[in-house]
Amino acid sequence: MSDSPVGAIASAVAVVIAKKQEVAVGDAAPPRIHASSALDLLQPLPLTAAGRPALFGSEVEIYSEENISLYDFSNKTPFQRGRCSITTHRLFYLDETKNPPRALFLPLEWIAKISKEAGFLARSAKLRVDIMTTTAPVVSAYIKLSFKDGGRDDFFSPLEATLKRRAWKDTQPSHLTDRRLQKRQFNAADAGIAGILRRQEAAQKETAELAATAFSDLKNLMDKARDMVALIERYKDTMKAAEAADDTDADADAGRQDEAADISKLSALMLDMGITSPVTRENAGSAYYQQLARQLAEFLGAHMPRNGGIMTLSDIYCMFNRARGVELVSPDDVYHAAMLQRKLQLGYHVRKFDGGLIVLQSDSHREDRVADRLLAMATKASTGYITSSDVSIELHTSFPLAWEYLKVAEELGKLCRDDTFEGVNFYPNAFPDFIAKLAPPDVGLTEL
Repeated sequence: MSDSPVGAIASAVAVVIAKKQEVAVGDAAPPRIHASSALDLLQPLPLTAAGRPALFGSEVEIYSEENISLYDFSNKTPFQRGRCSITTHRLFYLDETKNPPRALFLPLEWIAKISKEAGFLARSAKLRVDIMTTTAPVVSAYIKLSFKDGGRDDFFSPLEATLKRRAWKDTQPSHLTDRRLQKRQFNAADAGIAGILRRQEAAQKETAELAATAFSDLKNLMDKARDMVALIERYKDTMKAAEAADDTDADADAGRQDEAADISKLSALMLDMGITSPVTRENAGSAYYQQLARQLAEFLGAHMPRNGGIMTLSDIYCMFNRARGVELVSPDDVYHAAMLQRKLQLGYHVRKFDGGLIVLQSDSHREDRVADRLLAMATKASTGYITSSDVSIELHTSFPLAWEYLKVAEELGKLCRDDTFEGVNFYPNAFPDFIAKLAPPDVGLTEL
């Protein structure tokens, strides 16, 4: 019977049914566990030195709202009147009233559903967030966000749009992968001028296609924001990879000839870049100036040391806007952000010189050390004196700031000035030594 066609068909059907049963068992939904506390599913959020959330390389902030209280299921928690932010990958909750701030985050991929709950009489409008983990065992719970000062609907819309966009699934966009960062075998067809031109043409075409797609309309621009960030991150990785490349491989050298020109251009391009998710009024809400101040402190962390721990507000304004790209800020915004540095204890404070120049300087900056350095410059100068131009070149600072440095050194008694027709020259102050030589041994300088 088993050798007959009917028997063969019956055996095949039995095998198919058995396989379907195996698949059904394998595809069965994993058991679901109801969490006793929804806060257990929220993870600690790392913060930068300036108190800003540490974002992933391709993560972008979208919207933020203040004065939000966090509920564990329907129960109140110690997290009251904090700030809640939406990014392309996570939902943040920050309680900045504590020192250090308390911060939590929830991956967006764990959000199963969001729904509105209307307020009643004295109750605030709430947003319910149903949570379901994506790994076995599946844990479910929900939290509520209570909007004490309103803004629930304004927060709901961008969160809903971000959940639909599901940007966290594109962990590595294939069309933006920099193939130059991958270890590739040497190919004779890629060598020479023709190979270099082909690779450059392909890279330019890829970038042009991305830009054309991203800027076609506003909605596309929002959708492609992550890709644009990834493009910038790719340039950074290119520079790092080139610095760590093995120069002893002859074939690799032949294949990387086109990267040498790229690196020289990218070094200048990336000097002031690094703000891939700039703070704006739209994504920071009422906390705009505080968040801008924190982002400014992060930005200055790489630039202040190169400028001696002090920079004019005009220089900061230009460099900060250059790094922000199209999200420009006004001089008034930069001034407000600078004035908040000391209040937020970010390591900087504003100082106004007698001449009217306003600077932002590091809390560790010491003017007596600068004055000693200027005295050493004047002592070693071949002319016997220094000018503000000399100081500007030596300290790599602006001319107005160099002039203020010289006046501070004069006030501290390190230098003395000579006003001439050609300009103002500053000499080492020899008067204390001169008076000390003329004064009797038992007479102090104050008695002369």
